[in-house]
Amino acid sequence: MKSGWIERDAQAAVDRYGQFGHAADFALRVYSTRLLGRDPKLVLHGGGNTSVKTTVKDQLGEDVEVICIKGSGWDMGVIEPAGLPAVRLEPLRKLRKLDKLSDEDMVNFQRINLLDSSAPNPSVETLLHAFLPHKFIDHVHSTAVLALTDQPDNKALVQEVYGTRVAYVPYTIPGFALAKSVADVFDKNPGVGGTWHQNRYPGARVDIPSRVYSHTCAMDYDFDHLFAPQKENERYTNWLADHFGIREHLRLSTEVLSLRWLEESGTWEVLIRNARGEQERLFANAVISAVGFLDRPALAEFPGVKQFKGRIFHTTTFDSTLDLSDKRVAVIGTGASGMQLVPDLQPLVKQLSVFQRSPGWVISMPGYRDPLPEDVRWLDRNVPYYRHWTRFSLAWAFGDHLIYNLWSVDPDWKDKDSLSAANFKVRERLVSYLKEKVGHRPDLVEKLLPKYPPLSKRYVVDNGWFDAVQKENVELITDDPIDHFTETAIVTKSGRNIPIDVAVLATGFRANQFFWPMEIHSAGTAWQLCSRGTPRSPSA
Repeated sequence: MKSGWIERDAQAAVDRYGQFGHAADFALRVYSTRLLGRDPKLVLHGGGNTSVKTTVKDQLGEDVEVICIKGSGWDMGVIEPAGLPAVRLEPLRKLRKLDKLSDEDMVNFQRINLLDSSAPNPSVETLLHAFLPHKFIDHVHSTAVLALTDQPDNKALVQEVYGTRVAYVPYTIPGFALAKSVADVFDKNPGVGGTWHQNRYPGARVDIPSRVYSHTCAMDYDFDHLFAPQKENERYTNWLADHFGIREHLRLSTEVLSLRWLEESGTWEVLIRNARGEQERLFANAVISAVGFLDRPALAEFPGVKQFKGRIFHTTTFDSTLDLSDKRVAVIGTGASGMQLVPDLQPLVKQLSVFQRSPGWVISMPGYRDPLPEDVRWLDRNVPYYRHWTRFSLAWAFGDHLIYNLWSVDPDWKDKDSLSAANFKVRERLVSYLKEKVGHRPDLVEKLLPKYPPLSKRYVVDNGWFDAVQKENVELITDDPIDHFTETAIVTKSGRNIPIDVAVLATGFRANQFFWPMEIHSAGTAWQLCSRGTPRSPSA
C-alpha cells in the first residue's frame, strides 16, 4: 500500500494546530488519523481508532502524562483535536492489576480521568492503547488483514504473511479483557533479535557469512542469503527463541535500572522496570552481561538542531514509513551503518547529501546481496552435515588466523600508509579496487581514499557504496563539516547553506558507555563503573 503521508501537509498541520497550543506530536496524530480514516479499505464499516501518548499541562499549569485517543462519535476521516480527548495515563495503567472490570466501571473510570469533563467518551479500547508502551498506536479494520483473520486457519495465514513480529490474540469483545490479553501477549512476545530487532534502516545486513554468524548448535535453520539482510537475521533469532523453548523464560520490554552487590548474602539485587513502568527487585547469585556495546546511539548534538523543523533520527530508529520521494535528505556519518544505508536510500530520495568525516577501506564482495542459488539450498536441505561443512569452510576462509599477519605491525617497516609488507599488499589491492570503481573521478578518489593503513579500523563490504556516490542526486561532502542547523537547512563551516527535509544520523554508538544509564554498585572486588557507564578495571 502506498503511503499517503505528505511532509508539507504534515508540517501544515503542526503549524495550524500549534496556533492553538497543541504540541507537534498531537498535531501529527490528528493528521495521520485523518489519512487513515479517509481510506475505506483501512476502516471497514468506519471502525478503528488512534492514540498518542504525550504530556500536556493541566489547569494548574503542571505537566501531566496523558493518552489522547479517538472519542466516541468522531469520524477518523474528518477528526479535529476535540475528537482526541486527553485521559490521564498513569491511573489507566494501574487498572491492569485488576482481575476484572465491568464495561460500566471502565467507562466511568475513563471519564473520571479526562482532563476536560465535557469531552466525548474515550474509545472502548482506551485501555488496550494505554497498556501498550508505544507512543503512537493505529487501530484499523483493514480489509487486507480481515481477509486473513476471517479464514479457518487464520493464525497460520497471519504468521505466514507477517512472520514472528505479529502477536496473535483470539477474538475477545473489546474492553478490559481484550486490553489485558493483548498486553500480556505483547509482554511475552515484543520481539527478540537485539541488533536485528532494533536496526531496520534500508540496506542493513551482516558483513560476514551468515553460516558463520550463527550458532553451531543451531544449524537447522535455512538461510536464504550467504549474507543475510536484517529481516532474515531477525527471523533467525526468533527461530532460535522458539526452537530452543527459551521464549517463555524471557522478560522482554524490560529495562535493568541498577545492579547492587549485597555483601552479607553474597547475591546481586537487580532493579528492573517493565513495559508498564512498574519496578521490581530480583535477586541472583550471578549476573551475566550480554548488553552488547553497540546499543546506545551516539547522537551528535549540533547547534540549532532543536530548531530544525524537519525529521531527524538515528539509523537505529529509521522511520521506514516516510515517503522520501520528494525529500532532500542528509546522511551524517559514513561508518558501517552509513555506508550500508546510502546505496539503498539513494533511489528513494530527491537529493542526498552525505557528510563524511573520514573514509573507510571498502572491500569487494561479489554476490554480497544475492540470494543463495537453489542448488545450494537443496544441498543444505538434503545432504547430511553440508551446513556444518559450509560453516567450517567459510569460518576458515574468513578467520582471524589468516588475517593476523595482515594487521600486525612490523617495527622495521617504514611505509607510513601500511603496517608491514603483507599489509602493504592488502592496501594495493584495496586501492586498485577503489580506482577500478571511481578512477575516472579524481575528485572522488581523493575523498574516498583513507589516510590510514588497512585493518586499522573495521573494513566495510561494498554493497553499492562506490556506485551510489556517483549518482546525480548524491553529493559527498568531506572537507566542509557541519557548523549548525537552521529550521530548514544545514550550514557548514564555510557558510554554505544546504536545504534538507530529513537528517539521518549514522553517527555510531557510545561503544565505551554500553552500560549507561544503568547503575552498578559493587564491593570493588571484581570491577567498577565510572559515572558515565564505562567499564573500568579493578583497583589495585
